[in-house]
Amino acid sequence: MKKYYISFKLVLTCILLLSLITPTIAGLKEKQPPHPPVANFHWAPEFPDPGEIITLNASESYAEHHEHIVAYYWDLNEDGCCDDATGMITDCCHYSCNLYYVTLTVEDNLGQTGKRTKAIDLRDPPEKPTIAGKQTGKLGEEYTLSVSTNDPNNDKVYYKIDWGPKDTDWLGPYPSGNTIEFSNSWENQGDYKIKVKAMDTTEAESDWAEFEITIPMNKYTTLQSFVYRFFEHSFIFEFLKLLFP
Repeated sequence: MKKYYISFKLVLTCILLLSLITPTIAGLKEKQPPHPPVANFHWAPEFPDPGEIITLNASESYAEHHEHIVAYYWDLNEDGCCDDATGMITDCCHYSCNLYYVTLTVEDNLGQTGKRTKAIDLRDPPEKPTIAGKQTGKLGEEYTLSVSTNDPNNDKVYYKIDWGPKDTDWLGPYPSGNTIEFSNSWENQGDYKIKVKAMDTTEAESDWAEFEITIPMNKYTTLQSFVYRFFEHSFIFEFLKLLFP
């Protein structure tokens, strides 16, 4: 009976401790600060032109738990202060081909804030480059490729060339519309896919253009390889080894 009495007493003690701890834990949970609101926005048109009205929409923003957003503040001139416009929806307009950063700050009913910055690209990239050259080259010899592109704003352009096993840094700048020649050589025979991309002075990049070239084995290398294989797998080679041990 004594053993059962001790067990019952232990159970009562545990229940009492839990009753004291549970409100404390619940109070700690209630005292945890809520998450700040989340700022987010989109714009239309998605790819605006210089001088075109851009409508900014922050309806994607939201507050956590049971809170709600009470204010929207916009930075439209990249000065770091969200004081250029207010409201969920607003407009802006830029007249130069450039990359513009817009920042939205939202505030909830508890005074907490959330911020989001996005880049609106008004740059016009160069056209995909045009590549001209022979379809075949020679092993170890310089191969020349002609490349050109046009930039819609007549900006100067740079070129990045992927020759297959290696690529270049940005080369240039060169005048828009001019045909530029680049050279390369290959140490190994094979089929190579050359890729070229253009970038203007605003750092707007074109799509990659592709060009394929074949570098065959030259006649001397082919003959040398044939002779080596012939002697390697021929009885003549074994016979010569017997004559000249």
